[in-house]
Amino acid sequence: MSLVTNAAYLYYLGVSQSETITNTITPLINSAEKRVKEFLNRDLEWTAYTDELYDGNGKSKLTLRQFPIIYVSTIKEYNGIDSNDDETWDTLVEHTDYDRLIIPIEAFCIYLDNYTFTSGDQNYKITYYAGYTAGNTLTTGSCVAGKKYRIAAHSVVDFTTIGSSSNTVGTQFVATGTASMSVSDSLTELIAVPEDIQLACKKLVALYWRSTPANQNFIGVQSLSDSAGSASNNINIDLGAEQRILDSIEHHKAYNV
Repeated sequence: MSLVTNAAYLYYLGVSQSETITNTITPLINSAEKRVKEFLNRDLEWTAYTDELYDGNGKSKLTLRQFPIIYVSTIKEYNGIDSNDDETWDTLVEHTDYDRLIIPIEAFCIYLDNYTFTSGDQNYKITYYAGYTAGNTLTTGSCVAGKKYRIAAHSVVDFTTIGSSSNTVGTQFVATGTASMSVSDSLTELIAVPEDIQLACKKLVALYWRSTPANQNFIGVQSLSDSAGSASNNINIDLGAEQRILDSIEHHKAYNV
């Protein structure tokens, strides 16, 4: 999944949509988005994270590595070594081990009501879904009856398999199955990629695009002098532009990493 649509990239660059242009820009898009993800230390796209290890902190709240958290599948607590010298893990059960699982609006942590994460090193395994979903994109995932999923959109979200909802956070499915979710128009997202991250991606692509041989090839040049007749223009290349673009989204860096 691209963090920004190709059409939005091309519009930002001021170039028309064509196969040649798109094929030329695609590697730059991939490089820019890879750079953003590496800087933030986050995957960003909607992804399942299976059995990630966490240290218990003696609190009811635990910060996960990836966000926004969409859904928590299982939480397992380490329970020692069995007679075969294998690790044993107990799966926490809602209404038995804890009252309820809460994902705050910011969606970077989980809170277990009436439960304390036992202090220890790598004594919890958590499986969860986190990340953003591109606009007008079909997203399919398994859902469990009675579990709550965090789904936000600016307009109607279509659950093509097991029901429908609109502009919903904390949707609870009434049946177990596979939910295919898509938004009703191209301007909405299931938890949208933040606009400042999208803008940073666009700026990086523009920076790389303008530095290609086809667009004056400024990479590595500190200054240029362009003389035409009696006129002379000096062009100073900003070598720190990339880092400043990345610094503008530093507040989105991953937690608990």
